[in-house]
Amino acid sequence: MHCLFETSYMMNRFVFVWDSTESVYPRGDENDGWTFEQASVDSDTIFVLFATSGKTGLAFAYNMKYNRLANKKPREVIAVGSSASKAFTDGTRLFDKVLPYDADNSDLATTLGLAATSKIMLCDFGGRDGAFHRWVAELSQGSQGVLVISVGGEVVADSPEKTTAKFMSRMGPGLAGIQKL
Repeated sequence: MHCLFETSYMMNRFVFVWDSTESVYPRGDENDGWTFEQASVDSDTIFVLFATSGKTGLAFAYNMKYNRLANKKPREVIAVGSSASKAFTDGTRLFDKVLPYDADNSDLATTLGLAATSKIMLCDFGGRDGAFHRWVAELSQGSQGVLVISVGGEVVADSPEKTTAKFMSRMGPGLAGIQKL
């Protein structure tokens, strides 16, 4: 658990920084295009976290809520997960909204309460059923302020070949680590 919490702490503290001198390049390469502007979190920032009933997603939400300066907190942290984990995720009280993976069947901009100035951080901690890819596709069409953060992937029993293919698909265009769409 320590490693998973530490990953989330480091993301909160050094990827989404409030002091530009402490910024860390998320992919370990200063040529990855990550900027202080992207890293900045304020009252117009909305984090949408996938697979939030898992340890890393929960730890990240906790850090967003309790380990940030008061004026550097996001407007909302929204959980997206399975219907089976909804009661658990609601019960943590870490999220402003808890939505199912298929909430993209409606108008996501309205569901999320997006404004023209909203910065949307889509963070995948292992979402299921292709939901993360669907949400990225829909939200990137209507906004210039969408950033994609791929931390992990869906955990299911698969063959080594299928697991490798899924991993490689997460590294594809628009989904490789952190990218501005």
